Amino acid sequence: GKQPMLAIDRSAVGVQLMPLLKRRLNIAKLLVEKPIINLAVDSSGRSNWDDIVQKLQAGAEPSAIDANKVDAKSSADTSGQSMSVAISGLQLVDAALSWSDARASQTIQITKLNLETGAINASIPVDVALSMHVSSNKPALESEIKFSSAVKFDQATKVLSITDAQVAARVMGKDIPAGKQAVSLRFALMVNLDKQTLDIPSIVAHIAGAEINANVVGTSISEQPRFIGKLSVAEMSPRNLLGDMGVALPVMADSNALQKAEFAADYSATPEH
Repeated sequence: GKQPMLAIDRSAVGVQLMPLLKRRLNIAKLLVEKPIINLAVDSSGRSNWDDIVQKLQAGAEPSAIDANKVDAKSSADTSGQSMSVAISGLQLVDAALSWSDARASQTIQITKLNLETGAINASIPVDVALSMHVSSNKPALESEIKFSSAVKFDQATKVLSITDAQVAARVMGKDIPAGKQAVSLRFALMVNLDKQTLDIPSIVAHIAGAEINANVVGTSISEQPRFIGKLSVAEMSPRNLLGDMGVALPVMADSNALQKAEFAADYSATPEH
């Protein structure tokens, strides 16, 4: 009665034939419905994907196609023209992912996972929309998460850019102040893989009535990462913030106490500090 590691209810892909005559490969939206992925680690530390890793490490027998592979240059069209490829988008519907670790008695479930992208083209940003439900027993949490953005990776310059990223989450659990909190986040970022730099010019977060603003500049991000930036909390009412978080305040002599507060600072961070 072991659950399969991967199951897919339905998948579909279509190719437009007429553009092939003009050396254009137009792929209709890739559709995958109700895929289920179950990842598990038993009490001895053995995972249900260990067999796959072992086979990959051992090396698979070359297939008939691989053995008779034709050199790409010799099979190229004599005209020297390359074929352009365009994908109308990717749609993932009602996916589910589960993680179980018997050593820690921990389970994490991701359900109602839906992903949709716009046209996938290396020359333009790709619109991405994602939503999911996440539940965990350690810590005991449930959350609804939505994400949207435009993503582009420039192969020539090795630059990844994410623009107008928006995250909205509703988190619930006994250890969450007031039992539930809503969080929103908006940002843009750029990562240069060649130069190993990170630039997040603006992060705006809202939680429990507080607005947090920050920016981040990172260098040597994969070797000796260092991050600097500014962090600020816009003027807000600590009294209202604590009330929204379910914290009861004692009676104060000054009824105007904790009505206004704000914060601003520069910061520098490394893995050691």
